[in-house]
Amino acid sequence: AGSAHRFPHSIFRESDDHDVIRFLFQLIDLRGLKRRSRDHDSSLLELSARFLDARTANANPSVTFFCQIYLFRGDPATMHELWPSHISEAVSSGSSEVTTLGDSGWRNVTARCVSTNDADFAVVHIAARPNIRGPMPSDLFADDVKLTLKTHPSLPERIVEK
Repeated sequence: AGSAHRFPHSIFRESDDHDVIRFLFQLIDLRGLKRRSRDHDSSLLELSARFLDARTANANPSVTFFCQIYLFRGDPATMHELWPSHISEAVSSGSSEVTTLGDSGWRNVTARCVSTNDADFAVVHIAARPNIRGPMPSDLFADDVKLTLKTHPSLPERIVEK
């Protein structure tokens, strides 16, 4: 299991009326997990976050909040040079989203992807995007961001013949 990393409530607070999307990327080196995961058949990587659209009810535009995970092979130090043009080279990925119109209360979003032993690093992404062009609405928040690795033990195999 992973541990929570708490981000400031104002992560999506808009300061420039010309921006149309607010996002946060984090690169996670997975190479140390390979040694520990040899005893498991499969594992699932989950990125979860709570999002709040604190605008008044039925506020326009609608806003979509995202959680996304991409797993890659190779050297994580070079990813900043390649992002986002090499998303298609991900060995696994997962995404989840929720769309709000203000007064949504805290909404949980969880993206999941199968973690393969050949993945060397993950790029995790949380974002808020208004669904029409224009200034980014204020009062959009993210909190309780977590990255969790769930493993399942390898079970003995038995071939049964009739």
